[in-house]
Amino acid sequence: MAIILNQVLEVPMSNRNKTFYFNNGCTLVDGNVFLVPIHILPAASRVFVELKCDICGVHFNKSYRIIAKQKNHTCGYKCRKLYFSQEKPSTRNRVSVSCSSCNSEFERIESKVKRNKNNFCSKTCADNFLKEFGQGRPKVKRFEIHCSNCNQLTYKTEKRLKNQELHFCSVKCSSEFKRPSRRKLLERECHTCKKLLLLPPHRIKNSVRSFCSQKCRAVWMRESDEYKKIAYRGKSVTLTCSNPECTATFKRRISTIKNENFCSSSCSGKIIFSRYPSNPSKEKIEVHCYNCSKIKKVPESVFKKNKYFFCSQRCYQAKRFDITDRIFTMTSIHKKTNILLNDLNIKFRNEKQIGLYSLDVYLPSYNVGIEVMGDYWHANPKKYKSNTELNSIQIKTISKDERKKDRVIKKEGIRILYLWEEDINKHEELCKSLILRFIDTEDMEMHSYDWCFDERKRVLSKNESSEVVYE
Repeated sequence: MAIILNQVLEVPMSNRNKTFYFNNGCTLVDGNVFLVPIHILPAASRVFVELKCDICGVHFNKSYRIIAKQKNHTCGYKCRKLYFSQEKPSTRNRVSVSCSSCNSEFERIESKVKRNKNNFCSKTCADNFLKEFGQGRPKVKRFEIHCSNCNQLTYKTEKRLKNQELHFCSVKCSSEFKRPSRRKLLERECHTCKKLLLLPPHRIKNSVRSFCSQKCRAVWMRESDEYKKIAYRGKSVTLTCSNPECTATFKRRISTIKNENFCSSSCSGKIIFSRYPSNPSKEKIEVHCYNCSKIKKVPESVFKKNKYFFCSQRCYQAKRFDITDRIFTMTSIHKKTNILLNDLNIKFRNEKQIGLYSLDVYLPSYNVGIEVMGDYWHANPKKYKSNTELNSIQIKTISKDERKKDRVIKKEGIRILYLWEEDINKHEELCKSLILRFIDTEDMEMHSYDWCFDERKRVLSKNESSEVVYE
């Protein structure tokens, strides 16, 4: 029996165990650990206890719930194997037995000897015994019979003899044996060489002619006039158009001939429309273009659905901001930019249309545009330092911003100030100073992330000062 040393174990306190250990007089240390003697531990405790191996005497640790119901303990598989191989009258009694195959004596546990009729000293002895006496005493009477394939003697029960006509000694003989066909076959001559064939009835019933080989079939297809009348070998036939107003002739393959054949789609369309007339088309409604007042006709469904109508894409682009409510579609940083301009008493106009593009804010007195840039959608370089961090939408937005800048600056000559989301939300005074500075300078473009306040609250570029602190 393993020696469980007299030890005091540290058990963490919890709401489940504190009442049990307090009632048994265990002391609480540091407010969260109980000092518990090993005999007080419950059988389900998961605390690791120190044990001594019964074979080698090595000390090892194991969970108490595993070893609580065990009498003997070993440190590993080797010691466990040694423990059960030794003679221990307290655990298992061993008895000397003679092998049922080779008659040599060996030791075995008494309980196993009583349970088994035959005992073997090794696996080879057990295999040899099974080969010789494997079938044992037959429970059902068996009769001798010869294999239908190799004529070897085999044993079968009376039930097998009645139910089966053929009997085999093994699966191999069963697979090698050629069984006679049970289907009824009828005689028929080959259509080409007149050779007799044995065919099942359904083959004769379903086919007009039969052939003994592919060669005979090929000879019939190549030489006989019968096949030519059936297939025509891909030849076409001259037909006249089924439209009574058209007398045109045309050629068509036999496989594509229908009840009615037309020379063209226009002829077939006339016949179909005469038989199945379509619904009369509804009259279109005249409307005026919202931009240039040009008259245009639209279907009734379009007239009911829309409020404004345009004759072209150019007219729509010219008026698209007039027909939409920009107050509700304006972003929060765009609204804050308008407040900053109102504080500076600068006149401005929202969404100035320039071709297919529009400036967020336009200052007509200075010919300056202000673009309000979101950090995520326009990819602020301070937050996204490499192109690998960008997704497909951000890449498309950046390319669109470049095309817009080329159109506005180079062709229209309007200078652009870019105010970014982080600066608009956190540094309003910096944005105001940048607006005033950009109006006075002749720079074509400027970004707010390139500028900041120094310690004296002067607006400086980051390139001019190495140590920069936001206000």
